[in-house]
Amino acid sequence: MPRDGRKRAQSIKLRISLAAGLVVAAAVGAVVTLTSASISAAGSKAGMSDVPGMTRVISVPAPWCSAKDTALPTYCTEIAGSAGLEEGWVSTPALEAFGLPGQGVPSIPPAFAQSHPGPLEAFIEVVPLASADAANQLLESPDYTGASDPNFTQQPGDAINGGLALFADAPGLDGLDEYRFVWVGGTSVVEVNVLGSNLTAAEAQGIARLAGPA
Repeated sequence: MPRDGRKRAQSIKLRISLAAGLVVAAAVGAVVTLTSASISAAGSKAGMSDVPGMTRVISVPAPWCSAKDTALPTYCTEIAGSAGLEEGWVSTPALEAFGLPGQGVPSIPPAFAQSHPGPLEAFIEVVPLASADAANQLLESPDYTGASDPNFTQQPGDAINGGLALFADAPGLDGLDEYRFVWVGGTSVVEVNVLGSNLTAAEAQGIARLAGPA
């Protein structure tokens, strides 16, 4: 699966939004779920059950190491991973203001973001692996975590659950700050990307701690 550091959250957002367009959402903020064995493999309670102030807009199977026009990252050939789970969560006020049925993750205008500091979007990915050793091997891959990307700064003091924390003050991400947390939970790797305007580490950590592999 592509791991283009700065564009990582945008990549997840795009896949989630495209998946939402393939199914029918009954109302704004409806949770669109595609059931599959891959979700079961990730754990029936994988992802997050609730995020205060946010609404889950979609939960979809996450492909493992798929790419069309680019070479697969090294970790794809070194580690045997399975399809997992991706979730997208959006600030409930933002969703009420800009969400549309079946759209998935809405586009949030910069003016709204600036007037609503704090978390606006959260993207969760859970990747099940064959063993805890394989999960730790994936965690150590900078190609997977984005730890080697110059647009991200590692923040060891902000890491949770014995994993990694990275920060990007990235105008390319709709003018939002982004915190990324990656850690091993059991035999899975959990990644949480939290985006928002003037986002603090404590705010992002509070959301990331709600995620789990099962």
